[in-house]
Amino acid sequence: KAFTAYKRVAEKIHPVSGVYPENIKVNRSFPEDPLESLPLLPKNPPEFESGKQLTLERLKGIEVNKDNFLRPEEEKLFNHILQVNELSLAFEEIDRGTLHKDYLPIR
Repeated sequence: KAFTAYKRVAEKIHPVSGVYPENIKVNRSFPEDPLESLPLLPKNPPEFESGKQLTLERLKGIEVNKDNFLRPEEEKLFNHILQVNELSLAFEEIDRGTLHKDYLPIR
């Protein structure tokens, strides 16, 4: 079932071919390989400990293994990965950030 209004042919928007201005193009680059700075993962992940951002309440709210798809050790590993990268998670508006200007420059 479609939830859009019917448009007559004359009302439809048709794309126009043209040249994209050079000064508007966004140049994306990676100043360093982000995979090189990743920490090694433990074979036996530790039990979860609350941190600055990621608390036990918030972890339960994420519902990592809601459908019991992961085995217990996989769930512990996933929780550990979240814990290691907890500063990249934003649970409140004030914690939100932007991409570093080296990766996506804004003009």
